[in-house]
Amino acid sequence: MNLLEDYLRVADLSTAPVMLREFRPAGSLLVTPRYEDSRHVIALLLDSSARPRVVGKIVRRPNDRSTLATEFEVLQKLASLSGDARTAPRPLAFVQHHEHWMLIETAINGEILTHRRARKAPERSWASVERWLRAMPITGSTNSTRWFEDQLLSPLRVATKKLPATPAERRMFSATVRFLRELTTVALPMPLEHGDLSHPNVLSSRGRLGVVDWETGRVAGLPGADAAVFLAFLGFARDRAHGVEAEAASYGQRFLSPDGLGRQSLRTHLAGQNVDPKWLDLLLLATWARYSLQVFTRLAPPGESDPDDGRVDLARSIFRTGRPFRLWRMTLEHVVG
Repeated sequence: MNLLEDYLRVADLSTAPVMLREFRPAGSLLVTPRYEDSRHVIALLLDSSARPRVVGKIVRRPNDRSTLATEFEVLQKLASLSGDARTAPRPLAFVQHHEHWMLIETAINGEILTHRRARKAPERSWASVERWLRAMPITGSTNSTRWFEDQLLSPLRVATKKLPATPAERRMFSATVRFLRELTTVALPMPLEHGDLSHPNVLSSRGRLGVVDWETGRVAGLPGADAAVFLAFLGFARDRAHGVEAEAASYGQRFLSPDGLGRQSLRTHLAGQNVDPKWLDLLLLATWARYSLQVFTRLAPPGESDPDDGRVDLARSIFRTGRPFRLWRMTLEHVVG
């Protein structure tokens, strides 16, 4: 019996959502994500057809809320603003059981959009994702400094401390802040954002899109950010690019060249969202800066003292050697000119 099953066995579910009160699982499955920066195990409760119906994301470390509190908030907001329960998990509970926090949500079933599937039908894949993105609710505007502080300045302070940052990294951070501050002077729509719209989080079932793993979601994100991440994944798939060097080459050709296909698709998407495409490069810069910095939130949150179990060292390694940092630096060099 896993922790989710044990919780459902002993908890008072009288006021819980119907799914938790009435679903009687025919079986369960425990999954350990293979990503280095994952802090969770996943418990799946199955129906009589062996299809997942309820998912529990369980934090491995006792008393660690990880990023699940934010994910729960984002999913609650999406559920309150969207009537389609098939596009994202519905949050059912966020609870602590035997010192372990877990997020309980409905399961989204479908085929994972792999690199191979995306490569076979790239135009259809992008059309499906863009329709999904257009349905995301708008929850704010960029003509405020709150998002700038929360999504950029605060994570940069954490990174500067946790690394500690080299002189070159400090110059990179400073230049990024200088350029992106301009976005606080204009009123761009801020949609609810997934934050990692890429493999393996995008599912397809009977022509409908489902998106899972909202751990990096934001109630008020940046326009074009999810589109940029997905279009980059699509470019990597089409170019058969694997590894940081190959992915950087693909990104440079598709997004930093004037006639790059990813750039053209993102420009059209922004125009459809009533965003002047002149902001495209700054939005790309913000996308990869935020994406790169989130490793510290996942592995070494600012409220924690530095752990002695290697998590900070792992965060530093992922940050400095990962694809997002490379794309951030390339985009900044492009913006600087």
